[in-house]
Amino acid sequence: MVRGDIRLFSYGLSMSKIFILLLFVIFLPRIFISYINTKTHDNANPKNRDFKLGLENITLKLLKNIPEVITGRSNIGLITNQTGTDQLGRRNIDILLQKNIPVKKIFIPKHKLDDNIPVKKATNPIDKKTGLPILSLYLEDKTKILDNQALNDIDIIIFDMQDAGIRHYTYITTLFRSIEVATIYKKTIVVLDRPNILGPIIEGPLMDTQFKSEISFAPIPIRYGMTIGELALYFNNKINKQKAQLYIIPMRGYQRDCKIANKLLSYLPPNIQSVNSCHGHSFLGILEKISPFNIGLESPNAFQVILLEDAIQFSHQNWKNVHNILESFGIKNHFYRFFDKQKNNYYSGLKINIENISNTPTFKALISILKLFKESGLKFTFSQDFDKIIGTDMLKKFFKNKISWNAFRRHVNKKLYFFYNKASKYFIYKPFPRVEYL
Repeated sequence: MVRGDIRLFSYGLSMSKIFILLLFVIFLPRIFISYINTKTHDNANPKNRDFKLGLENITLKLLKNIPEVITGRSNIGLITNQTGTDQLGRRNIDILLQKNIPVKKIFIPKHKLDDNIPVKKATNPIDKKTGLPILSLYLEDKTKILDNQALNDIDIIIFDMQDAGIRHYTYITTLFRSIEVATIYKKTIVVLDRPNILGPIIEGPLMDTQFKSEISFAPIPIRYGMTIGELALYFNNKINKQKAQLYIIPMRGYQRDCKIANKLLSYLPPNIQSVNSCHGHSFLGILEKISPFNIGLESPNAFQVILLEDAIQFSHQNWKNVHNILESFGIKNHFYRFFDKQKNNYYSGLKINIENISNTPTFKALISILKLFKESGLKFTFSQDFDKIIGTDMLKKFFKNKISWNAFRRHVNKKLYFFYNKASKYFIYKPFPRVEYL
């Protein structure tokens, strides 16, 4: 009897094992697929990462400490353009109005507002959806300064635009001028913070005073590693002669090296159409100012290629050397050739892709490939505004053999050191930016 019970128990145990195995075979793949779908959804939806732009974070409650809001004097002028959207593509104008934030005027620094005609070509333009008046801040290739007439019925200026992370991209010139104007006319200015798409690296020369211009308006590095909110605090406290009444609406859940946060939500005119072109712009925007290089402007590959006209006959080995230098900086690249219809010539060279901009010192990469081009015997010339973009004439002097590399390097590194020590007081988010010395 006992032996029979043992056989029966063994049989039951065997059947249980088979049943459990069948459960695993049937349901485990479904569980795994469900898990993968959940993770994919999490990665696709920034809200699941608890990340919010300043625009998405702003409420009347956050504005309660602003005197104009408390006293009811809160007519708002919004400085923005087509980059002023949330993560779902909704316009900041509509979002602010839905939150009962009383926008009365829209100021457009350059280019246009979504699909409207360019403001500088319109007569008394208005926003079709809201009926709000649009005023241009763009005049004769310069950033027009807001005057008292434009601001006479405005109490608060809100600034909300996505910049490119590079000093010579003029949206931050508009930011700095707006802070100055707010100081002059005693207006409150509120900056809705956005990511720096180039991540945390600070590198390149600071602007020397004599090279101040629309494309290099303040003594900050070429690649500054800060958000526009942090830049505004630095400018207001360290550069502006008198402090404006400045408030920053911070992002939530922002990390400088986070790919989810550092997406390009809208194209950046005139030629930055993707994240990769924005990354490439960090150094090819400078190479553009050196002849005979072609960086693919007016093409789908703008700021993603380094090309020379075929007639120059730059050797395959030379291109391979350039390839190796770029690879050593983490810049993936491969051979590329295309026909430029505007110039009616074939161009050959390299197409680039920067996989991790947070670990890629693009200004150092630029210097390295320029050294190689020079050593290979390629003759190049600098445009008239090259020194303005660099912020100093010392780089051009180095390539013309007028100063040593050590003299240029010491000049840059010394200023970077002092800038970082001053700017670090105004960093809002961790991890803090880091300096890439030459």
